[in-house]
Amino acid sequence: MLMNCKECNKEISTKSKRCVSCGATSPKKPLSPGMKVLSFFCYSLTALAVYGFANDKTNYYDLAHQDALSGVVSCEVQSEQYFRDPSSVSFHSSDMHFNSQTNVASVGYTAKNAFNANVSGVVYCKLQHTKSDGWLVTNVSFN
Repeated sequence: MLMNCKECNKEISTKSKRCVSCGATSPKKPLSPGMKVLSFFCYSLTALAVYGFANDKTNYYDLAHQDALSGVVSCEVQSEQYFRDPSSVSFHSSDMHFNSQTNVASVGYTAKNAFNANVSGVVYCKLQHTKSDGWLVTNVSFN
């Protein structure tokens, strides 16, 4: 069987170790039909796996987003007890921060103080996630 040399493009035997025209070593050997089918199968399988995982990540992202929102709501509910007039509290601009050590929800608020004036700030809640109860607030602090 013949193939083209990778350097000079002249026809050489697939069994030769060097090109007789230019002396290039290890000429590129063509893939056998069986190897072509195997390569195509592997590439197709990889593409399907990547496509499938990409779609799953979207679903996991949606679930994590919903779960984070429930953490923010837990923070809001638990922090209301610390306000002088809980009915005057309005929450806005919430965020959730995750890392391997702690989960923190930060929620902006506006509420009436002891002088009946509106004040704004941020409440921070350290959260712990459990499978049975969801988000549990372990610590509340204000800024």
